[in-house]
Amino acid sequence: MVGRSRKETLTLKGEEGKPPQAVLHYEQAGNELVLEGELRGSPIRTRLRKKDPGTFLLLNRGFHWVNEYPFNR
Repeated sequence: MVGRSRKETLTLKGEEGKPPQAVLHYEQAGNELVLEGELRGSPIRTRLRKKDPGTFLLLNRGFHWVNEYPFNR
């Protein structure tokens, strides 16, 4: 992780005046985003995969204020 540029760093801040909750370094590889660093003093490494927006229910099913029947039955 030594020598990473500033644009490859993600800082998650909490309340004003307190130290950041997390300082993560990221790297994009294809459809994956790898985050690595410290979250509240503990080491963390995670991979995020890009998902097609068309697979989200809100986009492909539509939004309804009132459902006559529950969708999750």
